[in-house]
Amino acid sequence: MLSVFSKPGVELLYYGFPLVPFAVLAGYLAKATQHVHVIEYDREKGRFAWHEAPGRSYPALEVEGRAQGTGKALQIRLSISSEVKSSDCETVLLAHCIRADLHFKVARPDFGIVRSAEQAQAYRLLLRKKINECMREMGDFESIHVFAAVPVSIAFLLGQVLSATNLPRSYVYNFNAKAVPKPGYEWRLGLDEAFRNKKPFVHIFKSP
Repeated sequence: MLSVFSKPGVELLYYGFPLVPFAVLAGYLAKATQHVHVIEYDREKGRFAWHEAPGRSYPALEVEGRAQGTGKALQIRLSISSEVKSSDCETVLLAHCIRADLHFKVARPDFGIVRSAEQAQAYRLLLRKKINECMREMGDFESIHVFAAVPVSIAFLLGQVLSATNLPRSYVYNFNAKAVPKPGYEWRLGLDEAFRNKKPFVHIFKSP
């Protein structure tokens, strides 16, 4: 994948059904400077296609930010396809480790919300702006921890945003809604470790 993204002058299209951490990794490998077209699966049409033409209204992506403690981690939560609860995140990232929490969300999270390339890019710009502002104003972060319930396009674009932060430690967590005995985060992927093929770049959490 890295060799494909590194080829100059190549027109690329990214789509599919990867788990969120792998879609974020793809965007991270592509870097913020590589232009890649992303596209979503249209459930009504039964194929990959943007459902709506540019210029139509779409749900606003809001952000809530709060300082949480004296830790060195920036926690990022994205609630677009479903709600990402802080209580679920705390099972794998303790509150005292977090310096700040940014929660990006739409009013009513659901599948199929991202319906145009224009909307996806608008969300990307907001993510980049707010993450950069938080890092500039609070600083002293050593790592970024991402908990995201998002469609593939947003996951990929988020990866491009994270590639430009210059923080060597960025992690994306995978949530299993069908886990037994209860849903939760089962593993995380280290983006820079995966980029450098420094194993193990996947950390599996032990069951309680």
